[in-house]
Amino acid sequence: MPIPLKRPYYEVLASILKSHRGARRDIRWDEFEKAVGALGFVARRAGGGSKRTFECTGPWARIPFSLNKPKNHTLHKGAQDSLKTLFATRYGWHSATFKRQS
Repeated sequence: MPIPLKRPYYEVLASILKSHRGARRDIRWDEFEKAVGALGFVARRAGGGSKRTFECTGPWARIPFSLNKPKNHTLHKGAQDSLKTLFATRYGWHSATFKRQS
């Protein structure tokens, strides 16, 4: 059964997971943090620099992930495939995992 998310959070994950044709778009970093935050993830600085580790107290708590915060604060369309693979591998998320909350 798909996990319902509010529209802005769903659209971020729909872009990363390519949930439908035309879903892929550039994502602002703050949008990304809010979307994964809605799933229970919290970003923490991982050492110095731009690296962030996202930890969760929810159902995915066993597996944190790390990501470098882009210098321009945007996850560009072309760079989202690696994130899609990470989410599929670590959490089993795919295009039908989430749905827009009505």
